[in-house]
Amino acid sequence: GAPLLADLLSAPPHAANAEYYARIVRDKAVRRRLILAARDVTHAAYDAEQPVAETAKSLAATVHAEGDARAIPLLNSADFADADFATRWLVNHVLVARQPAVIGGPLKSLKTSLGVDLAVSLGSATPFLGQFYTPDRLRVAFISGESGEATVQETARRICASRGITLRDCWIWWGFRLPQLSHDADLSALTSAIRGEALQVVFLDPLYLCLLSGSRGVDAANLFEMGPLLRGIADACLDAGATPIVMHHTKGKPAGDRYETPQLEDLAYAGVKEFARQWLMVSRRRKYEEGSGEHALWLSVGGSAGHSGLWSVDVNEGSPGEEFTGRVWSVAVSTGSDAKIAKAESESAAKEAAKAEARRIKDDADKAAILKALDRWPDGQSIRKLYPTCGIGHTRFEFLAQQLIDGGSLVACDLTVPCGHGTKIVQGIRKS
Repeated sequence: GAPLLADLLSAPPHAANAEYYARIVRDKAVRRRLILAARDVTHAAYDAEQPVAETAKSLAATVHAEGDARAIPLLNSADFADADFATRWLVNHVLVARQPAVIGGPLKSLKTSLGVDLAVSLGSATPFLGQFYTPDRLRVAFISGESGEATVQETARRICASRGITLRDCWIWWGFRLPQLSHDADLSALTSAIRGEALQVVFLDPLYLCLLSGSRGVDAANLFEMGPLLRGIADACLDAGATPIVMHHTKGKPAGDRYETPQLEDLAYAGVKEFARQWLMVSRRRKYEEGSGEHALWLSVGGSAGHSGLWSVDVNEGSPGEEFTGRVWSVAVSTGSDAKIAKAESESAAKEAAKAEARRIKDDADKAAILKALDRWPDGQSIRKLYPTCGIGHTRFEFLAQQLIDGGSLVACDLTVPCGHGTKIVQGIRKS
């Protein structure tokens, strides 16, 4: 009656769950056909003239055609050619809809903070990292089991302030108890929440806390065990209408490779890189200077849709004051090629500076040896007799002696030395 109509009008289906409602209609239609088929088979079973084997075969065929969820759906080429599998951007050139995504990186590389930035961008239709266009405002869930409410809230507020928006205006649902996705009950609870809030994107941070915790008999190093588990999680989220995005850590790298560009192969656990149909890989470009609040990062993006890119991301968070205020979220993004050129130039300059410092140290040591040697000859000595005692080559000795003269530590002098039955005047040096 009227109360039912009022309830229906007050809670209209959300467009984000169109696929879910379509599956409900399909399932109801299948059930109706099964009921009709069962009625016909029942009548046939009472028909003594129809062979039992034929009746059983008819029932099996009907159930297989209508009700077997494990049946392999096939499309002929004509239907496949006409089908619409259009891909759409969630964030232009970074993230597409309905493909499982991973935000991966090493320990303390701002994975969660970048995930919050992405969630805010999707929930407010503002540019990701202030750079990448986000075309639509979406309904987003961000579930974190590691950082805690206070840290995530403070980070989200700073990011929103940098966009000129408020956190309360974002279409984001926040959670701080990760589901144990190897348990059917928790997976079902997650999909129920997705459908209940008509969520379009779900963040899970970090993956390891919700993937294997509490599971029995699943080996993280075994692709054949991890694959079905990850596929089940992805299918459950996608079937409920949401694109899953998980934050996950990478394997450790040798010290010499620690600041190189990140790769999908760096992800830990078997099956995770195969699960990821798109990825945002982050790592540091150089060591973080404690207390600076400045992070120099690599961001490598790619996916099955064909998108890819490499950028340098410089994040300045500032430093907290006495009352934990004063932190910011200031981001500068440039292309990876520019960053690589700048890095190469910086490394080249550092190498040249190191070489120059090594030369200075060597020069200072050799100059000290010259001055010490002259302590034996207060009145001076010729270069020809002096340089062998210092272990310095003749040409280099003359070069360094001239620098000492120019600096006022030595002076040139005339020396009288024996020559045959007489003497001669030669040029020498002495301490000033």
